[in-house]
Amino acid sequence: MYRYYYSNPNERILHGDNIWNVCVIDNIDFKEKTFSYDNIFDVARRTAHATLRMVFQFTLPKPLSEIVSRTDNNTNFEFQVGISSLVKDQLKKFERIICLLIESHNRNFDVADVRTELRKITDIGCNIPQPNVVILESGDNPCNNENVHNAAKMYFNDIGINGLGHIDLVADEAIFRRLISLHETHPEIRPLLGAWHTNKSMCTTLIAIFSGYGIFKLAAVLGVSYFDKLEKVVDYPATCRVLELIWVAVGIAITLYTKNKNITMQDIFYGQNEVLKVWYLYFCWAGFWIGHKLGIRFGNHDIQIENLTAFMPLFPIVGRSNYAQSTTHFLSYVKSNSSLKMLLDHVCSVNLTRPGHFFAFDEALETFGVKYIKQNIGRVLGNQEDLKSRISSVQSEQGRINLC
Repeated sequence: MYRYYYSNPNERILHGDNIWNVCVIDNIDFKEKTFSYDNIFDVARRTAHATLRMVFQFTLPKPLSEIVSRTDNNTNFEFQVGISSLVKDQLKKFERIICLLIESHNRNFDVADVRTELRKITDIGCNIPQPNVVILESGDNPCNNENVHNAAKMYFNDIGINGLGHIDLVADEAIFRRLISLHETHPEIRPLLGAWHTNKSMCTTLIAIFSGYGIFKLAAVLGVSYFDKLEKVVDYPATCRVLELIWVAVGIAITLYTKNKNITMQDIFYGQNEVLKVWYLYFCWAGFWIGHKLGIRFGNHDIQIENLTAFMPLFPIVGRSNYAQSTTHFLSYVKSNSSLKMLLDHVCSVNLTRPGHFFAFDEALETFGVKYIKQNIGRVLGNQEDLKSRISSVQSEQGRINLC
């Protein structure tokens, strides 16, 4: 069982040629639970923000320099998007799974049966022992570039650069976007886009794209009355289950139609049924989202990155220009830097709770850091310094009782 620490973290930091440090930074926002003693209609409830910082230290089987010794960064890299052969093969596997389940269960199966089959076709990528996890000092409000840059630079003193001369820093899209300019002046800091937040954005994008094609009515027909808001996914796991259920239902309907017409799914685009084409696109695009999530859960970097590359052109369709820009930067970093890709092939997710189940780095910080602090920070926020002190106290308590 791994153990993580906050108090006197320098004593807990591991050092060595084979230690790869994956730094994670996230925003934590607080809202006062009580109004001040005044007319509540005239007094706004106060909010505050801070940065949480954590480092995952992975012990790799070989020194970092040896792992990346046979790689060369591609200075002539040309960024391209599209559906790779890996993703095309993945979609065909999805089609075969739906077809086989129909034949064996006569349509009497659910999402759980599909998940079981998906696990069989997904290779586990990460095979590294659980990391040493160290909670570091929190930073100031991350709502401006300067504070984000200062929080990132704190890692120079905390862990220093690795043997390859880099600090690899994972963040959600809002912080990642602010780190792009820092990377230009400090190329030794390599920002990585958090996979969990990205997967949530992919989920919201799918809902927005197909909202005009009756996805809510389809959910109601399937007996789901859950999501009716597009702007923000409040309950992400529940939303995932809804989209997966619709994906399975659409897959069954299209499979039965193609069998009846004696055609393949690819032949749908040559037909005249425009509605069928729309929902076949949902099956494909939701397949990219599901494939990306499978890459997270099984620690498979190739599946993650190729599905994100295929999905990325959909962000601008719903006006998510920030994600389109950040995803472009992230993919260009990874695909042009073969040494970084080699490290991510070894470790792209973190195994914390049980064998074979991986969390994205930003998901781990959100689940085991942000959530716990929000539940235990108290009712009154106080000033910025007081807030940071109380966050430190909660983190110290969390480390002592070793929750997770």
